[in-house]
Amino acid sequence: MTALFIALTLSGLYTGCSAGSAFTPFKPGLPEVTWPRPADAPVEPDRRHSWCHVSALKGQTVSCLIDQDVGTVVDHAGYVKAGYYAKLMDEAARRGGFQWHSKSALLNATLSGEHTFDDMIDWASSHYDIFLGAAAATQKRRHVFRFGFPLTPGNPVFIVPFHREGASLLSQIFAFLSPFKAPVWLAILVLFISTGVFYRWLEPDSEDLSGHTPSEALGQSVFLAMGSFTGGAGFAPSTPAGRVLVLGWTFTILLLTSAYTANLASLLVVKGSQSADVKSLAEAARRGVKVCVPEGTIYHQVVMARLPGLRVVPISRALQTQPVLDGTCAGMVEGEDFWDVWRGQSATNARCKLGVVGTPILRMDGSFLALSSTRDPANQYCTDKLMDLLSSLFQGMYQDNFVADAYEDSYKARWDMAECGTEKEAGEDPALGLVHMMGIFCVYFAVAVVAAACHTNRS
Repeated sequence: MTALFIALTLSGLYTGCSAGSAFTPFKPGLPEVTWPRPADAPVEPDRRHSWCHVSALKGQTVSCLIDQDVGTVVDHAGYVKAGYYAKLMDEAARRGGFQWHSKSALLNATLSGEHTFDDMIDWASSHYDIFLGAAAATQKRRHVFRFGFPLTPGNPVFIVPFHREGASLLSQIFAFLSPFKAPVWLAILVLFISTGVFYRWLEPDSEDLSGHTPSEALGQSVFLAMGSFTGGAGFAPSTPAGRVLVLGWTFTILLLTSAYTANLASLLVVKGSQSADVKSLAEAARRGVKVCVPEGTIYHQVVMARLPGLRVVPISRALQTQPVLDGTCAGMVEGEDFWDVWRGQSATNARCKLGVVGTPILRMDGSFLALSSTRDPANQYCTDKLMDLLSSLFQGMYQDNFVADAYEDSYKARWDMAECGTEKEAGEDPALGLVHMMGIFCVYFAVAVVAAACHTNRS
């Protein structure tokens, strides 16, 4: 089983970062230290500190190994310059009055079944105070690691291609009916008839109904009710009761026409809809289509456990969304943190072809971690104290939205296109064409034909 092979590009010596200072990138020329460790590699020193007699972080120094998440900014040589986790540690150090030293793990190769992500974080937490990254707090991992306050939305989501379907000609022709739904139009028709009947009853001797037979007077009354809606006719009541009715009816007409015209212009242009070929993982399993999953990750294990019959295609995470774009897979499972970056990049989501269907497959927020006290039988490091102190700081940063703002800034900094759904489609013309107005013209033409037929019959 192959997945991501993680090389840790680490500096030879720590670079101290004072509270609130900018994150210091690696210095070029320092020897590269990889993980898994080659047999002939120098032994990595244990950079952990003892927290057994510490009650506050002020004045202390924390060593950490930072996971190079997809929002991390690196230079041409792959060294970290800034990023989400660095920004969080800078703010925590400023609030807590401590210093922190860091090295970064560069996810630039392929894991195998022999070397998993769990092996990497186990090695990291055995040499550093904390591992800062999007490690999911699974039940199995909790027996080995102590997890802190969740910082990264690593929930697995199902990403599939979306196909845009143009609006039908019929829907464009009758778009002028869109401001009101069918029940509203039916209710307006009932109001026309009922108002006409009521007015005929209240105003049997009014001038606008005089000279007609009873049936003609009723038809004339309904016509006046409909004409008041279009502005082509109106009532002329002569009794107090009739005036009250007409006053209420004209006020109703005012509100109806205002609501109609307010929505008409925007709804005359009928936009196409988007649909996905595969609506869920369950459907993918039922249809037997392929689903790509980054190999060696917790997502691979979750999908295989939940849907044993699913045709899973293990892929390298370095391929990003390419297997879905080229049709190798009908969809892919990936973490929200990766998708938040990819969805705004033209190389991974050109013309917004991809999107997420459904809700996250599982709640799996990522967090920082340290080696559990159960792995420290001599009680030499007391990392539980450190985790509690850091979690308290991160929770305060979460409550005042610093974490959310830093996360959004980190992934949007990697975008090279506008967010999908926020800009007009290429070539979209705001002017209304003949097709958009055809329905209105057709209605008038039909009414004119009926008027001509009535005139012919009367002649």
